[in-house]
Amino acid sequence: MKKCFSCCLAVTAFLLLLSCSHDEMLDKLEEIKAVGNENPTTAFAMLDSLELDVRTESEYVRAKYDLLKIRLNDKAYIAHTSDYMIRQLVNYFNENGNVADKQEAYYYAGSVYRDLDDTPRALENFLNSLDCADDNKYCDVVMLRNTYSNLTYLYTKVQA
Repeated sequence: MKKCFSCCLAVTAFLLLLSCSHDEMLDKLEEIKAVGNENPTTAFAMLDSLELDVRTESEYVRAKYDLLKIRLNDKAYIAHTSDYMIRQLVNYFNENGNVADKQEAYYYAGSVYRDLDDTPRALENFLNSLDCADDNKYCDVVMLRNTYSNLTYLYTKVQA
């Protein structure tokens, strides 16, 4: 029953998104992000259904799509094997993103480096995410909590 619902949801998302505008596409990515908090597998299916349409969108939408893909991998506990994509996204959002975009990009860069066992870079990026959250009164508080959790884990790992 869950698989049927997931498939129906993915197909519906695909059909609804065939003619999305820039803002509609960003809204759909936010919806997928919310689904990913509870069910990354369903969110992956929804995200994959957008791939062709996203590639014709603005660079900002493509960057949000790629960051969401990294986020869903992290939510699904799929270890990252390369930092290539996140390095590009951090650079992009530093130049073109708002504070919330930067907070998220740095957080997931920290997660990527944590998975790659590069503790110094992981710490640096989690601390940058923390700085962005401090500069933004509307920061993502769940991400802020997770940032502190990751920092505690990494500091403990370094001291052990």
